[in-house]
Amino acid sequence: MFHVGETLVYSSTGRTSYVKVKEIFLNEDNQLTCKVVSASGDELTATQEQLRDPNLPDIAHIPSNIPDYKELATTISDDQLKAIANPVQLSPLQEEWLALHERLWHLPQSIMFRMVKAGFLNKKFLKLLNNRPPCVSCLFGQAHRKPWRYKSSTEGTASTLRGNKVSKPGQTVGADQLVSAQPGLVPQEKGALT
Repeated sequence: MFHVGETLVYSSTGRTSYVKVKEIFLNEDNQLTCKVVSASGDELTATQEQLRDPNLPDIAHIPSNIPDYKELATTISDDQLKAIANPVQLSPLQEEWLALHERLWHLPQSIMFRMVKAGFLNKKFLKLLNNRPPCVSCLFGQAHRKPWRYKSSTEGTASTLRGNKVSKPGQTVGADQLVSAQPGLVPQEKGALT
């Protein structure tokens, strides 16, 4: 909710500017409306959807240079920022390969190369056998396949649930418990509750 005197960002019909809230009222349709004053002194009437807090991220703002990226992404390294800001340019043959890959509903590239060798697809794609362009959609789709149960620790050894330094009972305690006020009634977590 906004307050009178608060500075906000006003966005409407391609215009974005800082404004100060002068008055908050309900219009004839009982819609919350704000009367705001722009930096040039113009009075505007704005709905709640046209105003936002300047400290909140805006989904419409796309960073275009490295300082903007650094401001928005604090956990990304400089090398990763450069890779994002300057993506690798694909050759026309690679672009055609990815377009075909999408038309074939993201068929695995190994199967597509078998189709090239069998003559179902154009032989010119054999040039890409050692230089396959990555399909970002497929990479994101396969990202869930990471083995999360057997992650290795920072030392490279397999981590355990209890930790490596636990040697005696009672050194670590962890249990999930469900308490039922009704004797003999076991709480049910899954399925149709009866």
